Amino acid sequence: SSDVCSSDLRAAEAWNFPCGAEDLRRMNRKSGSGSGPFLMEMLVVVGFFIICASICVLVFVKADNISKDARDINQAVLKAQSLAEELKAGQSLRWPEMLADRNIWEHLADADGENREQAEWNQELIQSEGYVGIHTMYWNNSWEETEPDNEPSFLGIIYTGTVDKMKRADILIMRYARGSDKGKLLYRLQTETYAQP
Repeated sequence: SSDVCSSDLRAAEAWNFPCGAEDLRRMNRKSGSGSGPFLMEMLVVVGFFIICASICVLVFVKADNISKDARDINQAVLKAQSLAEELKAGQSLRWPEMLADRNIWEHLADADGENREQAEWNQELIQSEGYVGIHTMYWNNSWEETEPDNEPSFLGIIYTGTVDKMKRADILIMRYARGSDKGKLLYRLQTETYAQP
């Protein structure tokens, strides 16, 4: 039997075939040893790409929000300047005097808190005998003029009056859409012109 095994061993060696259970186990270990590290490397690479993709998404979302904020501020500046020009030209106040909700007063107080000098300027206007009143204007998401019942996205508040023979206007443009940033001040413009006798 030893001769048979030795002849089989020589034949197996000639064909590179293993002979015996130990050789089979050794072959299995060698053939399976490369799959574990390969899978780990794949998991690491996939995880890395997932993290990079999530960071890119967050960056794009933040950039989009910054772009929208910049656009809204630019539009608010244009609307405030347009309203100021209308007032300087002596156009009649066609805007309603009623505010849409009581929370706006809180937002106005927050706006006054941002700049003490502007707040004092506003208080001097409101407490003067020539104070005309407060008026509101509304815009949709495309900055087109709309009504308060149409769920506007932006709100304009205009204080007007006369102080020491100077016509004053305090124009505030703020967000009005539902959300955490409702009432956020986008732009404020205060103007003075000589009152015609």
